[in-house]
Amino acid sequence: MQIRFMLSSHYVSVVSGDIDDCLVTLVNQGHFTPLPEALCWAILELTSCGQHAVMDSIRSCLSHSFPNMERPPSQQVYDTLAKLTADKKVISKAREPIE
Repeated sequence: MQIRFMLSSHYVSVVSGDIDDCLVTLVNQGHFTPLPEALCWAILELTSCGQHAVMDSIRSCLSHSFPNMERPPSQQVYDTLAKLTADKKVISKAREPIE
């Protein structure tokens, strides 16, 4: 068996050899929403309703608005919010800036 990687319009053989076992699992095609976009949506939904967009309400809104999305850990949400704040896509009104 050869494993090939596509680079532009050419195929390059990277690894050749035998594979003892190869398990294949069927995964249903679904919609993919990147976490930064989902967070922006959740913040917009919360603030549009006059609610504060804090960690707990953002994570709850993610679960409600994106029921098929695996709920991300708080640290991942925090890190993503920090990146969105640094990129000036989200404005934090917290007393302490997100770093």
